[in-house]
Amino acid sequence: MVNDGESTKLQGGTWDESELSNLPSYGLEKRVAQKPEYLLFFGAGASFGSDGSHLAKQGRLPPLGKELFSALHQDPKLKYWNKLPKNFKHLFESLSFEEAMDSLDDSEEWAKESFRRDLDLSRYFSRFRPQQSNLYWKLARAISKKLKNHKWSGAAITINYERLLEESLMRNSVFTVVRGVTFYDDNLPPLRDDQLFEVCYPHGACQFFLGQNWFTGEGNIVFGKEAQALQSAGVNHILRYDNIPIACDMQQIAMICRYQSSKRPTVKNYFIDAQQSRCSELITNAKRITIIGVFCSHKTDRHLWQSLGSTHAFITYVNLSGHSQFLFKEWATQHGKVDGNNYRVIPKTFRDAFQEILEDSELE
Repeated sequence: MVNDGESTKLQGGTWDESELSNLPSYGLEKRVAQKPEYLLFFGAGASFGSDGSHLAKQGRLPPLGKELFSALHQDPKLKYWNKLPKNFKHLFESLSFEEAMDSLDDSEEWAKESFRRDLDLSRYFSRFRPQQSNLYWKLARAISKKLKNHKWSGAAITINYERLLEESLMRNSVFTVVRGVTFYDDNLPPLRDDQLFEVCYPHGACQFFLGQNWFTGEGNIVFGKEAQALQSAGVNHILRYDNIPIACDMQQIAMICRYQSSKRPTVKNYFIDAQQSRCSELITNAKRITIIGVFCSHKTDRHLWQSLGSTHAFITYVNLSGHSQFLFKEWATQHGKVDGNNYRVIPKTFRDAFQEILEDSELE
């Protein structure tokens, strides 16, 4: 099936307040801090450096952007990435992943399989599982303890597609509250307020899907750039690891933004809009923001860096990359932020800065 009209709309009902109040996720949203003071903001560098380098070499940690195409292309189980022709392989090897994705998206021939490549991306990122040695796990343990002190309020933003942060929190008895969810694939246990912690996904992630039964069979599915799902009923939050590939096999619509300059999702939708809106709210209302392993792509990711530019929160920027530090300071100067007064840079990895990160968010 090919659906490439600019005005394509997937129809769905709008939920009113009385209906929403009966959904488990809506009730949880009301029980977390609406304006948390401490905000942890994670990027690819955090996940890549969240455990030992031997695990990264073994492919057990998500790669950085420059290594991502090779991992996807060489995996025989990801056939829609595996069979890309040599000319596109050359693009990914010579350009940044985002630039090469832009070229791929502009190709009429290969855009036909973009929907299934999105699903393969969800399959791939769902494989990564945290061990107790993982820094996310250790951070989750600190958050779990701190939540019991009702004077502390925090939340997290992650632009990563895997579940390392979420699963680490859940393994430490902390449930991740995500706005815009209306269905879980597992029964939720009774949850106390001190077990709830909000995580915001402005770029989506591998565990979120919009359920659908419109598209079946093997035909190509292509959405135009302006296609949108007209529904506000939220999405399915897959908690059980084994159910993510099943959702992919069923061709549910992956709530994952493409790793390209526009960061557009497969199809515009309520969930991603809600997550990006909430991301701006969290940034605006925070007292302290600690940014870990996020490349400062302020020229393309304006939906993130504009909000950071207008916040009054003190920002701690953790990144080992000298280039990213330069771009961050350039961005900070453009927004009138002064080193020491409005921000500080920690030129270290997630691991080397871990104790300072705990102290910065009063999690020590």
